[in-house]
Amino acid sequence: MCDKKDHFHGKEKCVISFKTTYAPDRPEIVYCEKCYQQEIY
Repeated sequence: MCDKKDHFHGKEKCVISFKTTYAPDRPEIVYCEKCYQQEIY
């Protein structure tokens, strides 16, 4: 989950739940839609 400090959730990890096909032990960061939009713009 996203724990970027400059996103809408502040210093805490994002609490938005969603389903993904990525396994939890994968190294990639999986963002919710709102965090993803903040990351790319």
